[in-house]
Amino acid sequence: MEQRKRQMRFAVTVDGEILMTKPSDEEAAGYVDFSVLEDGTARLLRWPRNTTVARLPEMIGGYQITEIAPLAFAAFHFSKELWEQFGGGSSLSFSIFCIMHAVAMQREAVDAGGPVEIWLPDTIRSIGMYAFWHCDRLTKVRLPAYLEHLKAGLFGECSRLEQVQLPDCLTQIGTIYPDNVHVMPDVGVFSGCHALKELALPKTVTVIGAESFNSCGLVHLRIEDEETDGQQPWSRRIETHPLTFDHTAALQWMSRCINGTIIRQIGLPEARDKILTCDERYRIIASLPRLFLTEGAEQMDIIAKEAFRLDFSGRMAIARLRYPEYLSTEMRRWYLGILVEYSDRLEKFWPGEENRERELLDLLQGCEGFDAQLLGELMAIAGRNHMQPELIYEMMELRNRRFSGITGMECLAL
Repeated sequence: MEQRKRQMRFAVTVDGEILMTKPSDEEAAGYVDFSVLEDGTARLLRWPRNTTVARLPEMIGGYQITEIAPLAFAAFHFSKELWEQFGGGSSLSFSIFCIMHAVAMQREAVDAGGPVEIWLPDTIRSIGMYAFWHCDRLTKVRLPAYLEHLKAGLFGECSRLEQVQLPDCLTQIGTIYPDNVHVMPDVGVFSGCHALKELALPKTVTVIGAESFNSCGLVHLRIEDEETDGQQPWSRRIETHPLTFDHTAALQWMSRCINGTIIRQIGLPEARDKILTCDERYRIIASLPRLFLTEGAEQMDIIAKEAFRLDFSGRMAIARLRYPEYLSTEMRRWYLGILVEYSDRLEKFWPGEENRERELLDLLQGCEGFDAQLLGELMAIAGRNHMQPELIYEMMELRNRRFSGITGMECLAL
């Protein structure tokens, strides 16, 4: 009897409205379950999978909602006793655990793939592991403002998730497991989020756990930071697991931001997962995302020059010339040379599919150190490769406007 008093069930409409009164059959899309905790607050245990929106209130039945239970939005659930066997910090593959205990699963009677949008109130301070596991329709999430930890597998296999704004006080993403623990990929917080292309980490984040972005579609990772002096890359230590950036082949850009403005950026090569670890230069390229969180700008430039690879050096050139913090004259010249020399292979490293040549010329024109010699080489390559006539004409105008001393010999190649 006492246990029943500590459980609450309410009907929910398709639009996510929680009904405090008994609904008609037409109104109800399912039921939402809560438990009352020892401290007198409420925990969400289960949300129906056939609603389009999940909009939780701050209070339910006179209790403040402070927690979301593990698997609360998932298509299946386990008993408390069985879930405890999985372990609060286990690195065991959750997928394998589900296969092993499929018979014991408590499946949702009606499953439309979960909500399209989820809005959580700021009263919530804890969200359990795999809470949104396989929410196949989820595109947008509003997380609580005071949430400090995103736990293992939180958005696992949310393949349509496009927008998630992380709380300003977030300190930890995922889990740092001991070196002797074999970590499975599906512990990653954003594992399998193929539609998530850009993510901004608040300046409070100090831990990024194992496989955080495994098989994620993340292209650009922006990391907010405080002001620092000199070459110090970050205002605080950011701890990462050796597997934090494993299986993140889509990740091409990482930026350090201050007050929302990018001040430093690196470009990453594609398919880092295929780099052979026996070659020291390429092994360093594979570790670049972690190095970016600990090393200064000059070290990134040294790596770019010594571990040459076109899709890496080309993207590094774009990134460093756009945001040239602490960029030496020598390296600026080297990066400019790379972009000019390989201007006929822009598809290998330039983002997007249209107007690459136009974007290249715009970037070069605005760069300190782009001189008559480099312009002449660019014009010769443009002529040999039949670049758009209007761009070649613009290069000639640029030569006449800025470099009146140029010899004109390169025009013979056009």
